[in-house]
Amino acid sequence: MGNSRATYQDHNSAIKSAEKIIMSDVDILDGKFLKKFISNFGDELESGCIEWRGRKDSCGYGEIGHMGKTHKAHRISWILRHKEAIYSTDFICHTCDNPSCVNPDHLFKANNKTNLNDRSMKIAKFGETNGVLSDLSELSTDDVLTIRARVNAGHMYEDIAKDYGMTPSDIVVIHSKDDWPWLV
Repeated sequence: MGNSRATYQDHNSAIKSAEKIIMSDVDILDGKFLKKFISNFGDELESGCIEWRGRKDSCGYGEIGHMGKTHKAHRISWILRHKEAIYSTDFICHTCDNPSCVNPDHLFKANNKTNLNDRSMKIAKFGETNGVLSDLSELSTDDVLTIRARVNAGHMYEDIAKDYGMTPSDIVVIHSKDDWPWLV
């Protein structure tokens, strides 16, 4: 573990030498903005993640406001490291699958197809039950298939939900294949 602020110790030289990188009409190399950004870094964790201490969206992604606009912290972190503009169609993905992480070593640029392939590979490797990729991660593959079979056999959503410690609406989502769509 190290000092997370050391990751950007040379930000002054980056400001002097880098071309201006604009994202949504905001010069992120502005000294005041950069200082505000870095002040939201937590300590580096054993995993290498640098947790964002500032505001987060409902999915856990760090956010920072500047000049009336909200920006995703991990996207800014990637831009600062790579000194390359990104566009709204670009994805900045986490190798660590920690949406609060702003460690640029844990980030990679992708398009939508690459992002979906990355997610699919992680599901295939770790399953949907790893606690990161699904809100209903306490269920196993067998549980999901059993729930769907019970609904198809005419069992009541309320009864199934009670057996699994869930709500009837959770069962509806599972049965509709909005979660675990690859299971048939």
